[in-house]
Amino acid sequence: MIIKNLSAFTLTLLTMLCGVVPVSMAARDADGQSPQDELSVTRTHLQQAKQKIDELERQLAAGNLENAKRRIGELVIQLHAKDSEITALRSDAYENSKKLREDLASQAEDLTQAKRRVAEVEQQLTTGKGQELTQAKRRAADAEQQTAKKEQELAQAKRRVAEFEQQTAGKEQELAQTKRRAADAEQQIAGKEQELTQTKRRIAEAEQQMAGKEQELAQAKRRVTEAEQQTARKEQDLAQARRRPAETEQLTASGKEQDLAQAKRRLTEVELQMAGKEQELAQTKRRATEVEQQTARKEQELAQLKDDLKQVTQKLADLNPQLMARDTELARTKQLLADLERNASKPAEPAPAQEDSGADKSTIPLQSLDQNLSVTNLLPSTPAVADDTESLSSSDLGKMSESLASLLQPELKKGSATLRQRGNKLTLAFATTELFPTGDAAVTLGGTSLLERIGAVLHGFRYQNIEVAGHTDNAPLRIDPRKGFRDNIELSRTRAEHAIQILINGGLEADRVKAMGYADSKPIAANDTEKGRSKNRRIEIVITQWSESGGTVGDTKAQVGKKLQGFSTQTVTHR
Repeated sequence: MIIKNLSAFTLTLLTMLCGVVPVSMAARDADGQSPQDELSVTRTHLQQAKQKIDELERQLAAGNLENAKRRIGELVIQLHAKDSEITALRSDAYENSKKLREDLASQAEDLTQAKRRVAEVEQQLTTGKGQELTQAKRRAADAEQQTAKKEQELAQAKRRVAEFEQQTAGKEQELAQTKRRAADAEQQIAGKEQELTQTKRRIAEAEQQMAGKEQELAQAKRRVTEAEQQTARKEQDLAQARRRPAETEQLTASGKEQDLAQAKRRLTEVELQMAGKEQELAQTKRRATEVEQQTARKEQELAQLKDDLKQVTQKLADLNPQLMARDTELARTKQLLADLERNASKPAEPAPAQEDSGADKSTIPLQSLDQNLSVTNLLPSTPAVADDTESLSSSDLGKMSESLASLLQPELKKGSATLRQRGNKLTLAFATTELFPTGDAAVTLGGTSLLERIGAVLHGFRYQNIEVAGHTDNAPLRIDPRKGFRDNIELSRTRAEHAIQILINGGLEADRVKAMGYADSKPIAANDTEKGRSKNRRIEIVITQWSESGGTVGDTKAQVGKKLQGFSTQTVTHR
């Protein structure tokens, strides 16, 4: 009976083990294992089960019934646990199988769409490949031309740097020579002033001597007059004596003649003394005249030396802004040269074409190829570099503002000139009375000197456009046929043109400046008071910063943006 029960239990156990096989295979399918592996594993489990059964039968045969029952109970518990596990595996296998089928269907659909898109792209490439290749070659040729042009610009920039350095060295030598001449002139002026002082002292002494001589001469003249008067009286006495009787004449003639002879001798002596005094006076006058002539020459020489010193001082003042401008231009040119060298060191390499690689295909964006072939790689087109360009432009205007403020310090202090900077514009304004007479367009001497110095400063800064604008108040112009101005517009424009001509004489390039006459169309104060009208009567020099390429910094950004937007965003497929 026990053996029968064991045999029945064994059959049940084998049946359950056989049921495990398909469940394990389904679970393995869900995990992605092959049927051969599952079959091998199942056979291994079956062999182990048979070995356990044989072991149980041996134990039963040996009489270990209790152990066999206990072992059978444990196996039954394990079989129930396995049964639960198998049920869970079946459920999981079903869900995984369902999900795998859905994923396979989706991937199959995606694969179909991808194949269709590949066919469309291949067809498009077949029709447009020749045109794109031609465009790419043309862009490559353009890039080579741009590269050659940039190399020429780089060489020119290097030459300009060398020229600026030579000019700067020459200006420094000229400045040193001018300073030496100024020191020599000051020494000469000091010596001339000492000579002039000595000459004036000698003139004073000569004048004193001449005054003494004149007094002596006056005294001599008085003595001569007295002698002449005495002589006249003696002659009268002699005549009277001659008219007397002969006896009386004989008695007194000898005495009168002696008195007359003495009077004549004294007169001769006085005349001789007077002649000597006159000669001394003449000599003194000649010396005084010579001293006066020498004094006049010394004063002329002193005036000439002072004029030379003034010119030298003015030249020094003119050279200082030029040297500052030269230094600024040299530093700026060196910076541009460094930028050009960095940009020129980046080669414009076109993207290499890929050959046939069987079923493998790769796509290269045409935009990347365009950017590699574009000359914009040689230019500072990134936002960071554009910001640096704006900073450099602002720095140029700042340096120009400092130079002009230093030059126009007296005018700015007394309020006849104003200087203000807003963004990329620098405005220098003058009251018209600082440069022109009332109602006239002829520049005064002071205005000419001032505008020439401003032109020298502006010459040192090359990347700005300049507008000279004339402004008036709203008072009607008094028509004067000799001046030729019919209204305030003509007056304001003519003033601007005359100011421009003097700026050009000072060194400003003519192609950078233009004249405008606004009359009273742009007032900065009310015209109902004299103070407001005085503010509106002005000349403005408006300086606008522009980039190295000839436009403003914003224009450069816009051009680069348009250039990048113009590139094609298609992709090229190489097979």
